[in-house]
Amino acid sequence: SENESINYLDRKIIKTSTKSRYTLKNYKTNLIQKHITKINDQIGRCFEKIYRKTNSNFSFSISPEDYTLSVKDNDRDISIDDMSAGERQLLAVSILWALAIISGKKMPILVDTPLARLDSEHRMNLLEEYFPKCSDQMMIFSTDEEINEKYYPVISDKLSYEYMIDYDDESGKSSISNGYFEEVINQ
Repeated sequence: SENESINYLDRKIIKTSTKSRYTLKNYKTNLIQKHITKINDQIGRCFEKIYRKTNSNFSFSISPEDYTLSVKDNDRDISIDDMSAGERQLLAVSILWALAIISGKKMPILVDTPLARLDSEHRMNLLEEYFPKCSDQMMIFSTDEEINEKYYPVISDKLSYEYMIDYDDESGKSSISNGYFEEVINQ
């Protein structure tokens, strides 16, 4: 009788445990799907703001199983490898921007050579749409060929500080001074 009672209790614990695991697994799946759907939509909105080609209709889908990203343009599957370097850069920016928006947290952002692979329209979209809106704190490491006399006025009123890092070949050291490529500012 005692063994029967223990076996009954064990079976009941196993049944309840199995049901709990199933419920938690479904909850996790639904929660992941809910968040992935929000992230997919937000990536699309961010990408749309900085992408210049108006005849494209990109959509993004993250797999809940392995978190790989699928890209479609006008319902046609596109391999990320087939995208240009500039498009991949805009996609990466869009993903980071979307995650920052969804998290609701303002975190510092550092961007190195942000305009190097972009054409002039994409550069302007990034300067007007992304940089001023992505974070309260942002550091942009630009070359003189990126944020030049054409693009500097677009963001200059949004800058708190500007520094020039100048490398000296003889000493093998860099020095930091206030300002941003004085020849750009004075033009």
